[in-house]
Amino acid sequence: MNDETILYRFQRANLTLAHCLTDAFAGRSLLGLLQSPRAWRLATWDGQDAGPLKLDQVYEARLFCEEGELRWLRDPAATGQGRAGWISELAYTPKGFEPVDSRALETIDGTILSYAKGFPGADVPDDVAGYTIREYIGSASGMAGEDGNMIVVEHRILRVLARTQTGGTQ
Repeated sequence: MNDETILYRFQRANLTLAHCLTDAFAGRSLLGLLQSPRAWRLATWDGQDAGPLKLDQVYEARLFCEEGELRWLRDPAATGQGRAGWISELAYTPKGFEPVDSRALETIDGTILSYAKGFPGADVPDDVAGYTIREYIGSASGMAGEDGNMIVVEHRILRVLARTQTGGTQ
């Protein structure tokens, strides 16, 4: 594990994914995953325009850059609107977001490989082999924490691992 790092968390409610991106992340490029009922897509937000991205059917998004990760989840009771969260090691607050908390945590970087291509009906982008992630480790709650047990409090995507033409990863 690495030395302690401060993890900052922010949130914003009642907004569409398109509004979240254009309002709070204008000028910031993000890469990540968009999930809809029919597809799981690797997507790029160029900081200005959704371009060919079809955001109206997205129910969950995880978009990231070097500074942090944006998570957006559609509220099934609100037409097209949802809640957004931003986690970062920087105290930067995206426009319209409110601080939730910050906490000093230890970190571990790791890799998650994607095996979903082998499952019938899985719609995983062909060019995604897995992800490099950072896990934030802190004390467990209650008696477990008092006994020294640690848990993964949060994790965020750092980068996507792409498949090469030979089927490996780069």
